[in-house]
Amino acid sequence: MQQRKKLLVIHRAIAPYRIDLFNALYEAFDAQIYIENRTPDEQKFDADKLNERIRFKYQFLRKGLFGIKNLRLEVWSIICKHRPDIILISEFNLITPITLVAGRLFAPHAAIFSMCDDNYLQANAVIRGNSWKKRLMPRMSGIILCDHRAATSYQAYFLRKGLFHTFPIIQDERYLRHRMEKMLPEAEKIKCRHPNQKIILYVGRLAAAKNLASLLQAYAMLPEKSYHLILVGSGPEEESLRQLASQSALIHRVTFAGKQEGDELLAYYAAADLFVLPSVYEPFGAVTHEALMAGLPVACSQVAGSACLITPRNGKLFDPKNLQEIANALTFVAQELTCTDNHNGLKPARTEKPFEEEFAALARYLQS
Repeated sequence: MQQRKKLLVIHRAIAPYRIDLFNALYEAFDAQIYIENRTPDEQKFDADKLNERIRFKYQFLRKGLFGIKNLRLEVWSIICKHRPDIILISEFNLITPITLVAGRLFAPHAAIFSMCDDNYLQANAVIRGNSWKKRLMPRMSGIILCDHRAATSYQAYFLRKGLFHTFPIIQDERYLRHRMEKMLPEAEKIKCRHPNQKIILYVGRLAAAKNLASLLQAYAMLPEKSYHLILVGSGPEEESLRQLASQSALIHRVTFAGKQEGDELLAYYAAADLFVLPSVYEPFGAVTHEALMAGLPVACSQVAGSACLITPRNGKLFDPKNLQEIANALTFVAQELTCTDNHNGLKPARTEKPFEEEFAALARYLQS
Protein backbone atom coordinates (compact mmCIF):
# COMPACT_ATOMS: atom_id res chain seq x y z
CA MET A 1 0.00 0.00 0.00
CA GLN A 2 1.40 3.36 -1.06
CA GLN A 3 2.24 5.67 1.85
CA ARG A 4 0.15 8.79 1.98
CA LYS A 5 1.95 12.10 1.52
CA LYS A 6 2.26 14.38 4.53
CA LEU A 7 0.03 17.43 4.11
CA LEU A 8 0.03 20.53 6.30
CA VAL A 9 -3.06 22.75 5.98
CA ILE A 10 -3.21 26.25 7.46
CA HIS A 11 -6.61 27.77 6.81
CA ARG A 12 -8.46 30.89 7.94
CA ALA A 13 -11.55 29.37 9.57
CA ILE A 14 -13.99 26.48 9.46
CA ALA A 15 -17.13 27.27 7.49
CA PRO A 16 -19.87 24.86 6.29
CA TYR A 17 -18.80 25.19 2.66
CA ARG A 18 -15.22 24.06 3.41
CA ILE A 19 -15.91 21.07 5.68
CA ASP A 20 -16.26 18.51 2.89
CA LEU A 21 -12.94 19.65 1.40
CA PHE A 22 -11.15 19.26 4.74
CA ASN A 23 -12.80 15.86 5.28
CA ALA A 24 -11.58 14.70 1.88
CA LEU A 25 -8.05 16.06 2.41
CA TYR A 26 -7.86 14.32 5.78
CA GLU A 27 -8.83 11.01 4.19
CA ALA A 28 -6.56 11.31 1.14
CA PHE A 29 -3.40 12.53 2.90
CA ASP A 30 -1.56 12.17 6.18
CA ALA A 31 -2.91 15.59 7.10
CA GLN A 32 -2.27 18.05 9.90
CA ILE A 33 -4.84 20.87 9.89
CA TYR A 34 -4.38 24.19 11.68
CA ILE A 35 -7.07 26.88 11.77
CA GLU A 36 -6.22 30.57 12.15
CA ASN A 37 -9.53 31.99 13.44
CA ARG A 38 -12.39 30.52 15.43
CA THR A 39 -15.01 32.19 13.20
CA PRO A 40 -14.88 33.43 9.59
CA ASP A 41 -14.79 37.17 8.96
CA GLU A 42 -18.27 38.74 9.20
CA GLN A 43 -19.88 35.30 9.67
CA LYS A 44 -20.84 33.18 12.65
CA PHE A 45 -21.94 29.57 12.48
CA ASP A 46 -23.41 27.19 15.03
CA ALA A 47 -20.44 25.12 16.22
CA ASP A 48 -22.63 22.12 17.10
CA LYS A 49 -24.08 22.01 13.60
CA LEU A 50 -20.60 22.23 12.09
CA ASN A 51 -19.27 19.44 14.30
CA GLU A 52 -21.96 17.07 13.05
CA ARG A 53 -20.17 17.01 9.68
CA ILE A 54 -16.51 17.26 10.71
CA ARG A 55 -14.46 14.06 10.31
CA PHE A 56 -11.00 15.64 10.54
CA LYS A 57 -8.83 16.59 13.51
CA TYR A 58 -7.62 20.16 13.78
CA GLN A 59 -5.92 22.65 16.06
CA PHE A 60 -6.16 26.43 16.35
CA LEU A 61 -3.12 28.63 15.87
CA ARG A 62 -2.20 31.03 18.63
CA LYS A 63 -3.15 34.67 18.07
CA GLY A 64 -0.86 36.83 15.96
CA LEU A 65 2.06 38.54 17.68
CA PHE A 66 1.63 42.15 18.86
CA GLY A 67 -2.05 41.99 17.93
CA ILE A 68 -1.20 41.68 14.24
CA LYS A 69 -3.73 39.19 12.93
CA ASN A 70 -1.58 37.19 10.50
CA LEU A 71 1.81 37.53 12.16
CA ARG A 72 1.87 33.82 13.09
CA LEU A 73 5.50 32.92 13.69
CA GLU A 74 4.20 29.68 15.22
CA VAL A 75 4.04 28.46 11.62
CA TRP A 76 7.86 28.11 11.70
CA SER A 77 7.77 25.58 14.54
CA ILE A 78 4.82 23.73 12.98
CA ILE A 79 6.65 23.24 9.68
CA CYS A 80 9.82 22.24 11.53
CA LYS A 81 7.84 19.70 13.57
CA HIS A 82 5.88 18.04 10.76
CA ARG A 83 8.31 18.36 7.82
CA PRO A 84 5.42 18.04 5.34
CA ASP A 85 5.58 17.03 1.70
CA ILE A 86 2.83 19.51 0.81
CA ILE A 87 1.82 22.77 2.48
CA LEU A 88 -1.57 24.32 1.74
CA ILE A 89 -2.28 27.83 3.04
CA SER A 90 -5.21 30.17 2.48
CA GLU A 91 -5.03 33.48 0.62
CA PHE A 92 -2.03 35.83 0.55
CA ASN A 93 -1.14 37.56 3.81
CA LEU A 94 1.75 37.66 6.29
CA ILE A 95 1.51 33.89 6.70
CA THR A 96 2.55 33.51 3.05
CA PRO A 97 6.15 34.82 3.31
CA ILE A 98 6.51 33.19 6.74
CA THR A 99 5.57 29.84 5.20
CA LEU A 100 7.82 30.31 2.16
CA VAL A 101 10.86 31.04 4.33
CA ALA A 102 10.10 28.31 6.89
CA GLY A 103 9.46 25.82 4.11
CA ARG A 104 12.80 26.57 2.51
CA LEU A 105 14.58 26.12 5.85
CA PHE A 106 12.80 23.14 7.39
CA ALA A 107 11.05 21.32 4.51
CA PRO A 108 12.96 22.24 1.33
CA HIS A 109 11.34 19.37 -0.58
CA ALA A 110 7.79 20.60 0.23
CA ALA A 111 5.47 21.97 -2.44
CA ILE A 112 3.69 25.11 -1.17
CA PHE A 113 0.21 25.97 -2.46
CA SER A 114 -2.19 28.80 -1.71
CA MET A 115 -5.98 28.67 -1.87
CA CYS A 116 -7.08 32.04 -3.20
CA ASP A 117 -10.71 33.17 -3.50
CA ASP A 118 -10.07 35.88 -6.13
CA ASN A 119 -12.79 36.15 -8.74
CA TYR A 120 -11.99 37.43 -12.22
CA LEU A 121 -12.50 41.10 -11.29
CA GLN A 122 -10.10 40.80 -8.36
CA ALA A 123 -7.61 38.90 -10.52
CA ASN A 124 -7.61 41.63 -13.15
CA ALA A 125 -7.14 44.28 -10.44
CA VAL A 126 -4.10 42.39 -9.10
CA ILE A 127 -2.65 42.11 -12.60
CA ARG A 128 -3.04 45.85 -13.22
CA GLY A 129 -1.56 46.78 -9.83
CA ASN A 130 1.85 46.42 -8.24
CA SER A 131 1.01 44.63 -4.99
CA TRP A 132 3.22 42.31 -2.96
CA LYS A 133 0.63 39.62 -3.70
CA LYS A 134 1.46 39.87 -7.39
CA ARG A 135 5.15 39.42 -6.57
CA LEU A 136 4.55 36.44 -4.26
CA MET A 137 2.37 34.46 -6.66
CA PRO A 138 5.22 33.16 -8.91
CA ARG A 139 7.08 31.94 -5.81
CA MET A 140 4.35 29.42 -5.00
CA SER A 141 4.35 25.83 -6.24
CA GLY A 142 0.75 26.38 -7.23
CA ILE A 143 -2.35 28.50 -6.61
CA ILE A 144 -5.86 27.09 -6.27
CA LEU A 145 -8.56 29.47 -7.45
CA CYS A 146 -12.33 29.09 -7.15
CA ASP A 147 -13.21 31.00 -10.36
CA HIS A 148 -11.91 29.53 -13.62
CA ARG A 149 -12.18 32.98 -15.22
CA ALA A 150 -9.64 34.28 -12.67
CA ALA A 151 -7.38 31.32 -13.45
CA THR A 152 -7.53 32.17 -17.16
CA SER A 153 -6.60 35.82 -16.49
CA TYR A 154 -3.72 34.94 -14.19
CA GLN A 155 -2.42 32.22 -16.49
CA ALA A 156 -2.36 34.61 -19.44
CA TYR A 157 -0.34 37.08 -17.38
CA PHE A 158 2.17 34.84 -15.60
CA LEU A 159 2.65 32.37 -18.48
CA ARG A 160 3.70 29.54 -16.19
CA LYS A 161 2.13 26.22 -17.01
CA GLY A 162 0.53 24.45 -14.07
CA LEU A 163 0.75 27.39 -11.66
CA PHE A 164 -3.05 27.71 -11.40
CA HIS A 165 -5.76 25.15 -10.72
CA THR A 166 -9.50 25.73 -10.33
CA PHE A 167 -11.42 24.15 -7.48
CA PRO A 168 -14.73 25.96 -6.87
CA ILE A 169 -16.08 26.39 -3.33
CA ILE A 170 -18.33 23.35 -3.46
CA GLN A 171 -19.70 20.72 -1.10
CA ASP A 172 -20.37 17.01 -1.34
CA GLU A 173 -23.79 16.74 -2.93
CA ARG A 174 -24.27 13.21 -1.62
CA TYR A 175 -24.36 14.38 1.99
CA LEU A 176 -26.41 17.54 1.48
CA ARG A 177 -29.01 15.98 -0.81
CA HIS A 178 -29.47 13.17 1.72
CA ARG A 179 -30.11 15.77 4.42
CA MET A 180 -32.42 17.77 2.12
CA GLU A 181 -34.50 14.67 1.48
CA LYS A 182 -35.07 14.29 5.20
CA MET A 183 -36.29 17.89 5.33
CA LEU A 184 -38.92 17.52 2.58
CA PRO A 185 -41.83 17.58 5.07
CA GLU A 186 -40.58 20.95 6.38
CA ALA A 187 -40.06 22.15 2.82
CA GLU A 188 -43.66 21.27 2.03
CA LYS A 189 -44.85 23.43 4.93
CA ILE A 190 -42.91 26.39 3.50
CA LYS A 191 -44.40 25.82 0.03
CA CYS A 192 -47.93 25.57 1.43
CA ARG A 193 -47.65 29.12 2.75
CA HIS A 194 -47.36 30.36 -0.84
CA PRO A 195 -49.72 28.19 -2.94
CA ASN A 196 -49.65 28.60 -6.72
CA GLN A 197 -46.60 30.84 -6.52
CA LYS A 198 -43.01 30.21 -7.51
CA ILE A 199 -40.64 30.79 -4.61
CA ILE A 200 -37.55 32.90 -5.33
CA LEU A 201 -34.90 32.27 -2.66
CA TYR A 202 -31.97 34.37 -1.46
CA VAL A 203 -29.57 33.10 1.21
CA GLY A 204 -26.84 35.25 2.75
CA ARG A 205 -26.09 38.32 4.82
CA LEU A 206 -28.43 41.28 4.56
CA ALA A 207 -25.59 43.66 3.78
CA ALA A 208 -24.96 46.45 1.26
CA ALA A 209 -22.60 44.37 -0.90
CA LYS A 210 -25.39 41.87 -1.48
CA ASN A 211 -27.37 44.51 -3.43
CA LEU A 212 -30.73 43.46 -1.96
CA ALA A 213 -32.33 46.89 -2.34
CA SER A 214 -31.86 46.53 -6.10
CA LEU A 215 -33.24 43.00 -5.93
CA LEU A 216 -36.41 44.27 -4.23
CA GLN A 217 -36.82 47.01 -6.84
CA ALA A 218 -36.36 44.54 -9.68
CA TYR A 219 -38.68 42.03 -8.00
CA ALA A 220 -41.38 44.72 -7.87
CA MET A 221 -41.44 44.60 -11.70
CA LEU A 222 -42.56 40.94 -11.67
CA PRO A 223 -46.25 39.90 -11.72
CA GLU A 224 -47.64 40.25 -8.20
CA LYS A 225 -49.43 36.92 -7.88
CA SER A 226 -46.87 34.73 -9.63
CA TYR A 227 -43.91 34.84 -7.24
CA HIS A 228 -42.93 35.06 -3.59
CA LEU A 229 -39.45 36.16 -2.48
CA ILE A 230 -37.87 34.65 0.63
CA LEU A 231 -34.80 36.30 2.10
CA VAL A 232 -32.91 33.95 4.42
CA GLY A 233 -30.31 35.74 6.52
CA SER A 234 -29.67 38.62 8.85
CA GLY A 235 -27.45 41.68 8.82
CA PRO A 236 -27.12 45.45 9.07
CA GLU A 237 -29.44 46.20 6.14
CA GLU A 238 -32.45 44.27 7.48
CA GLU A 239 -34.42 47.22 8.85
CA SER A 240 -33.89 49.38 5.76
CA LEU A 241 -34.89 46.48 3.52
CA ARG A 242 -38.08 45.94 5.51
CA GLN A 243 -38.88 49.63 5.11
CA LEU A 244 -38.20 49.47 1.38
CA ALA A 245 -40.45 46.41 1.01
CA SER A 246 -43.22 48.25 2.85
CA GLN A 247 -42.82 51.43 0.81
CA SER A 248 -42.80 49.44 -2.44
CA ALA A 249 -46.01 47.59 -1.53
CA LEU A 250 -44.02 44.36 -1.37
CA ILE A 251 -44.55 43.64 2.30
CA HIS A 252 -46.89 40.71 1.57
CA ARG A 253 -44.74 39.46 -1.32
CA VAL A 254 -41.51 39.13 0.67
CA THR A 255 -40.69 36.92 3.65
CA PHE A 256 -37.76 37.81 5.92
CA ALA A 257 -36.97 34.34 7.26
CA GLY A 258 -34.00 35.30 9.45
CA LYS A 259 -30.76 33.39 9.70
CA GLN A 260 -31.06 29.64 9.11
CA GLU A 261 -28.41 26.93 9.41
CA GLY A 262 -28.06 23.19 9.02
CA ASP A 263 -31.15 21.18 8.14
CA GLU A 264 -33.45 24.17 8.64
CA LEU A 265 -31.63 26.01 5.84
CA LEU A 266 -31.76 22.95 3.60
CA ALA A 267 -35.55 22.92 3.93
CA TYR A 268 -35.68 26.37 2.29
CA TYR A 269 -33.54 25.17 -0.61
CA ALA A 270 -35.81 22.15 -1.05
CA ALA A 271 -38.92 24.36 -0.98
CA ALA A 272 -37.79 27.00 -3.49
CA ASP A 273 -38.21 27.04 -7.26
CA LEU A 274 -35.30 29.32 -8.18
CA PHE A 275 -32.42 31.10 -6.50
CA VAL A 276 -30.98 34.59 -6.85
CA LEU A 277 -27.58 36.06 -5.93
CA PRO A 278 -27.62 39.81 -6.76
CA SER A 279 -24.30 40.88 -5.17
CA VAL A 280 -22.22 43.80 -6.42
CA TYR A 281 -19.21 42.34 -4.58
CA GLU A 282 -18.83 38.57 -4.08
CA PRO A 283 -15.45 36.81 -4.22
CA PHE A 284 -17.32 33.54 -4.74
CA GLY A 285 -20.74 32.86 -3.20
CA ALA A 286 -20.95 29.27 -1.95
CA VAL A 287 -24.75 29.55 -1.79
CA THR A 288 -24.88 29.28 -5.59
CA HIS A 289 -23.54 25.74 -5.45
CA GLU A 290 -25.88 24.88 -2.59
CA ALA A 291 -28.82 26.02 -4.72
CA LEU A 292 -27.64 24.05 -7.75
CA MET A 293 -27.26 20.94 -5.58
CA ALA A 294 -30.88 21.39 -4.52
CA GLY A 295 -31.94 21.45 -8.17
CA LEU A 296 -32.64 25.19 -8.32
CA PRO A 297 -31.80 27.22 -11.41
CA VAL A 298 -29.94 30.38 -10.46
CA ALA A 299 -30.17 34.02 -11.49
CA CYS A 300 -26.64 35.13 -10.61
CA SER A 301 -24.73 38.40 -10.59
CA GLN A 302 -22.02 38.29 -13.24
CA VAL A 303 -19.48 39.73 -10.80
CA ALA A 304 -19.77 36.84 -8.33
CA GLY A 305 -17.03 34.22 -8.47
CA SER A 306 -19.71 31.54 -8.47
CA ALA A 307 -20.94 32.87 -11.81
CA CYS A 308 -18.39 30.40 -13.18
CA LEU A 309 -20.81 27.60 -12.16
CA ILE A 310 -23.64 28.98 -14.29
CA THR A 311 -24.37 27.57 -17.74
CA PRO A 312 -27.32 28.05 -20.10
CA ARG A 313 -28.72 24.81 -18.65
CA ASN A 314 -28.80 25.89 -15.03
CA GLY A 315 -29.15 29.65 -14.85
CA LYS A 316 -28.74 33.16 -16.15
CA LEU A 317 -26.19 35.90 -15.44
CA PHE A 318 -27.03 39.59 -15.08
CA ASP A 319 -25.44 42.98 -14.44
CA PRO A 320 -26.26 43.64 -10.75
CA LYS A 321 -26.41 47.41 -11.33
CA ASN A 322 -29.12 47.09 -13.97
CA LEU A 323 -32.60 46.64 -12.46
CA GLN A 324 -34.16 45.57 -15.74
CA GLU A 325 -31.49 42.90 -16.25
CA ILE A 326 -32.16 41.51 -12.77
CA ALA A 327 -35.90 41.40 -13.47
CA ASN A 328 -35.35 39.82 -16.90
CA ALA A 329 -33.03 37.17 -15.46
CA LEU A 330 -35.54 36.26 -12.74
CA THR A 331 -38.32 36.03 -15.32
CA PHE A 332 -36.25 33.94 -17.73
CA VAL A 333 -35.10 31.49 -15.05
CA ALA A 334 -38.61 31.19 -13.61
CA GLN A 335 -40.29 30.62 -16.96
CA GLU A 336 -37.66 28.64 -18.87
CA LEU A 337 -35.57 26.70 -16.35
CA THR A 338 -37.70 25.83 -13.31
CA CYS A 339 -39.08 22.31 -12.94
CA THR A 340 -42.52 21.94 -14.48
CA ASP A 341 -43.35 18.46 -13.17
CA ASN A 342 -45.18 18.09 -9.87
CA HIS A 343 -42.27 16.40 -8.12
CA ASN A 344 -42.81 14.77 -4.75
CA GLY A 345 -39.12 14.47 -3.92
CA LEU A 346 -36.00 16.50 -4.52
CA LYS A 347 -35.53 18.22 -7.83
CA PRO A 348 -32.66 16.82 -9.95
CA ALA A 349 -29.33 18.45 -9.11
CA ARG A 350 -28.06 21.06 -11.58
CA THR A 351 -24.34 20.90 -10.77
CA GLU A 352 -22.00 20.26 -13.69
CA LYS A 353 -19.41 18.09 -11.89
CA PRO A 354 -19.75 16.07 -8.67
CA PHE A 355 -17.60 16.94 -5.67
CA GLU A 356 -15.81 13.60 -5.88
CA GLU A 357 -14.60 14.31 -9.42
CA GLU A 358 -13.49 17.87 -8.61
CA PHE A 359 -11.61 16.70 -5.51
CA ALA A 360 -9.86 13.87 -7.37
CA ALA A 361 -8.46 16.45 -9.82
CA LEU A 362 -7.37 18.67 -6.92
CA ALA A 363 -5.61 15.78 -5.17
CA ARG A 364 -3.72 14.96 -8.36
CA TYR A 365 -2.70 18.60 -8.71
CA LEU A 366 -1.37 18.77 -5.15
CA GLN A 367 0.71 15.64 -5.69
CA SER A 368 2.01 16.51 -9.16
